[in-house]
Amino acid sequence: MKTVIILLFLTSFLYPKNPESQIELNGIFLSQYRSIMINQFGQPLKRTVTGDGWIYEFYKVKPDTSVYMLIKSPPDDTLSILFLQINGYKFDEMHPFLGLKLGDSISKVFSILGSPSEIKEAEGPKVKVYYFENRNYSVEIDEDNKLYGIEIFGFDGFADSLKDQPDFPLFKNKILGKDKEWLLYHIMPDFEIYKDYETYSYEKAARENIFDNFSKIDELLFSGSESVWGAMNEDDVEYEVDVRLTESNKVYFVWKFPKSKMLKEIVLSVQANTYKIYEIAFN
Repeated sequence: MKTVIILLFLTSFLYPKNPESQIELNGIFLSQYRSIMINQFGQPLKRTVTGDGWIYEFYKVKPDTSVYMLIKSPPDDTLSILFLQINGYKFDEMHPFLGLKLGDSISKVFSILGSPSEIKEAEGPKVKVYYFENRNYSVEIDEDNKLYGIEIFGFDGFADSLKDQPDFPLFKNKILGKDKEWLLYHIMPDFEIYKDYETYSYEKAARENIFDNFSKIDELLFSGSESVWGAMNEDDVEYEVDVRLTESNKVYFVWKFPKSKMLKEIVLSVQANTYKIYEIAFN
């Protein structure tokens, strides 16, 4: 144990500061609906319900199951993903996690993630699991010193310092510019759009859905005069700011558009110390 502690102390001077906690893994976001996994990967390979009500589901990412993903949903919110994990061997098609993909060398892992704060050993296969202080991610390194697994768990490590109100002009400009990468991190992974008495949300991995020019989400956000983009193009968009307080004392900001022909309101919530779009309602 002393050897491990000394090693971690020394390596803390060799590597960069640990990056901030993360909410995306392989294009899927924490708090997306659990149902999107079936649309993305097919039926789970295995499903387990623990004695205390947690749901564990395993999905094959590659047909030969050499790469798989595990999601965990808590008993108080079994519809949503709270833990995300990916495991397997070299996976070039993976959307990078902070620049890392499965199969990368241990030296590349620590050059990006910095020094770990704790190391544990696990079997099946034999790996070392590296944890990072006050961060919500861990990595697994196999016996060949290659990255074998990544896990993100909950929302630990995010600051809680929001003071200002949501910035509507910034949001408007990002919509008009169709800045999908920015919007991906400023839309709640479980957000919903209400239009023509129908409800829409992400059907697959959030990244795939929002960058798919033929998806319903893309149509409602960016396509033509009857989208959010179209509403932001209306002359002199006027909006009012309202605040909603739930029975559990959760605060939502609301942008209302009383003169818009299409858009009724946009509701915002906070996740990972960021204001994010939670609901969009058309007239």
